[in-house]
Amino acid sequence: MTPSPCYNNGMDCPDRHVGCRKKCEAWQEWVVIHAKEKEQQYAIYRKQQDADIFTAEQGKRISSLNRTRRAKERRQ
Repeated sequence: MTPSPCYNNGMDCPDRHVGCRKKCEAWQEWVVIHAKEKEQQYAIYRKQQDADIFTAEQGKRISSLNRTRRAKERRQ
């Protein structure tokens, strides 16, 4: 992720003080970039979670399908 403009190469910004975020253009630009990066990471996380849930619940789906097939076979 893009590092905060408050810490350039491990050094504090020379203009850093309490409340400087309101006026700092670099900070405002970073907030937008950071939000996009977080959303991208969260999208990747959601896709992985969806895949994990699908895999975890596959046994339930197979079991349900087998019960349905057996019930149909008994009716015939």
